[in-house]
Amino acid sequence: TDTPTFKQRYGRAIVTTFVFSLGYFLSYFSRTINAALTPHFQAEMELGADDLGLLASAYYLTFGLLQLPLGAAMDRYGPRIVNASIFFVAVLGGLVFFASETLTGLVIGRALIGAGVAGGLMCGFKIIRMWFPINMVPGINGVYLLIGSSGAALAGAPSAYLVDALGSWRLVFVVFAVAAAFVSFLMLAVGRENNRAEHLSSASFGKQLRETRTIYSNYAFWSLVPLATIAQAVSLSVITLWSHRYLENVSGLSSADASAHISYIAVGGMLGYLALGNLASLLRARYHVEEGLFSFFCLLAFLVVQVWVIVFPYTNTVIVWTIYGMLGTAGILCYPALCRKFPEHLAGRVNVSINFLVFMLAFACQWSMGIIIEQARPFVGDVGAYRLSFAVMVAIQVVCVLWFVHSRRRLSRTLN
Repeated sequence: TDTPTFKQRYGRAIVTTFVFSLGYFLSYFSRTINAALTPHFQAEMELGADDLGLLASAYYLTFGLLQLPLGAAMDRYGPRIVNASIFFVAVLGGLVFFASETLTGLVIGRALIGAGVAGGLMCGFKIIRMWFPINMVPGINGVYLLIGSSGAALAGAPSAYLVDALGSWRLVFVVFAVAAAFVSFLMLAVGRENNRAEHLSSASFGKQLRETRTIYSNYAFWSLVPLATIAQAVSLSVITLWSHRYLENVSGLSSADASAHISYIAVGGMLGYLALGNLASLLRARYHVEEGLFSFFCLLAFLVVQVWVIVFPYTNTVIVWTIYGMLGTAGILCYPALCRKFPEHLAGRVNVSINFLVFMLAFACQWSMGIIIEQARPFVGDVGAYRLSFAVMVAIQVVCVLWFVHSRRRLSRTLN
């Protein structure tokens, strides 16, 4: 018999993966859109920095809380039906956000959006593992992340133009709701799963919680996780809200230029997903450098960039913030390193456990930065308040760096 062509072998897999990547694209878009639309919220509803922090971070609260139950549902019922179903929650969230006239209504809408797109990454990675051989998974994952992160680029300058074209920021969320409904329909209509018996599990939610408890009680897990998770949380908090406000209030850019910088940051993130992941694989294959150590040095470089943004906020903003976006992805390099510390069957649970921490910390960081800015403003002014909030985040990461060095030494002594 003839050998099947690439299209015959992987055609359905590529279509299914692309449909899921559209969902992840909308997840990234909805995560970042508040940064560009913040001036409109403030102008219409007179929101303070603490209000803005709460509004934006509500997304991360529901997103994070759903990671563990979604992981269990996905393992039992499959990523297709789970992702398609919860996307209708995002549709509802977009419509609630569109119609709301109060901060409370906006927070509820934002929280519903976060819940609805919470499975974008996990379900995509699961569908990729179901369809592609193991040697192709890292590369396909990289392309998936690239497509998804491009949603953040659309949430920058293009979204500002979209508001001008539609005449209202509210209509952007109607467009989002329609797009989310369409993607959900595509997942059901053309998305398919492969080898369900091999990849799905009948394990109870209680058993999966016990497995998660095993992971959280492992000392090696906690050696790298604090730095990797807090760095990702700070990156998400800044990029999806406070970068735009910082560029306007501290760097002195116009709202349009600040929105353009959001797109530059997103391009940096896309480069980070492609370059850092491949470089980590190369260093491990050729020089036996573990991903955790490489991630640590990348996160140190990310710290340097954050300090630069605070001390030199007016200098080379396009270059600096693009690098910020690129190095802000470095925390994800710790995922494979941490998975290797556990049995193979716990790999998915390890990823979900890290995700839960990342998004709960993103909620805490984004809201707390708003509180710091609002409380410090009367004493140090706008510029000082924004710099202080960024400096507090840097200080927390420095503590995590010291913890990593200490715990790594302790683990080395234990092994020796």
